[in-house]
Amino acid sequence: MNFTTQSEMESARRESKPQVVLSGGNIAHYHHAALALQNAGQLKKYFCVFTGEGDLGILRLFLSSRMKRRLSAKALPDLDRRWMDPIAWPYLTTRFLLQSGWFSQQQAAARFNEWYDNVTRRRLPPCDIFHFVNGVGLATIRRAHDLGYLTICDIRAEHVDTQEQLLQEEHYQLGLPYQSMRALYRERLLAEYEMADALIFHSQYVADTFRQQGIASEKIHIVPYGVDLSRFGGQLANDAAVAAHEQNLFRIIFVGNVIPLKGLHYLIEAFQTLALSDSELLVVGVIDSEYKGYLDRMFSQARIRFLGRIPQVDLWRYYGQSSVFVLPSLSDSFGHVVAEAMVAGLPVIVSENTGAKEMVREGIDGFIVPIRNVTALQEKLQWLYDHPQERKMMGQQAAQQAKQYTWEKYGQQLLLVYEHILSQKRAK
Repeated sequence: MNFTTQSEMESARRESKPQVVLSGGNIAHYHHAALALQNAGQLKKYFCVFTGEGDLGILRLFLSSRMKRRLSAKALPDLDRRWMDPIAWPYLTTRFLLQSGWFSQQQAAARFNEWYDNVTRRRLPPCDIFHFVNGVGLATIRRAHDLGYLTICDIRAEHVDTQEQLLQEEHYQLGLPYQSMRALYRERLLAEYEMADALIFHSQYVADTFRQQGIASEKIHIVPYGVDLSRFGGQLANDAAVAAHEQNLFRIIFVGNVIPLKGLHYLIEAFQTLALSDSELLVVGVIDSEYKGYLDRMFSQARIRFLGRIPQVDLWRYYGQSSVFVLPSLSDSFGHVVAEAMVAGLPVIVSENTGAKEMVREGIDGFIVPIRNVTALQEKLQWLYDHPQERKMMGQQAAQQAKQYTWEKYGQQLLLVYEHILSQKRAK
């Protein structure tokens, strides 16, 4: 066969390999999966919400500088736009309705899932594999099955029923009203679990919650996420750490959504009970108003700084100015913030229900504590406070350990999982 153009030759080369359609929703991490597929010649189409600020056209003129920085951080320059299909309007519309008070958070999430999924269903091209993020693929997976494509559901959270039970228990203990965040799309999540030929998880912890709910082990595949080494490591973070040391402050940092599921109230109780001199707690993340009201009623705000949302491109500054990172979450599927803090040179304290605990070596990079255990948090914080030299060494070891979790390695492992799943299908 003769090829007359370079593009025809490239097309023939690509079609000789299994072709993948990837649907990542609003999760920028999947840019790295798309890049791995592109480099392997296997990316047929990448559905996403944003590839960067340029997706918004004239709307970008109305963005704040902070939002522009957030969108710019989502861009991955090496991705070829030929394979990318950004679908921004479902996200922009539901965010507008949420901020206007016409939708609740739950309604906005449910409607985004539905609208985005309906677009990808209509635009789904011929492929060998349809790989999508749980929650945004039910209509499209049905079409993919009708067309005979292999389907893979990417799981970003614990089994929905496991998480719901933990949330109900915690709200009851705190005396807070509970409204399920996933009730409107629980059946969608369960149907996707069931229909997918294979499930990809990013930690053993999350996979175990599915096994406990009866999901067959042969459907389970684990591919740990990576971390951006250029953004959270390097000399800039080291310079910030020196500045923090010169301030002679023992600074604890928490990063994540400020909701009961993250267990911040246990950390605050431990911090205030210890009453360490020259210490401070930084809380970075979007704050739920009812939960913030509970924290205000129960705890003094002395030496606690609530910073709200910080663009990810700026987070390294706060990691670098801190002494220890703590994530006492009751349930966290992976916890990118743990890996980021480790790369930035911080020792970490994480709960046993955090997927990222699998990269933490107990007593070397940090500590793993039981959920809801204030005493354990106090003991580990006190030890780190009393042993500054060991704390520094632990942070250095954490940085080296986390550097093994690269996005390049994630992409390589993902491609191996595709091969394994395809071979399983051929065997059947």
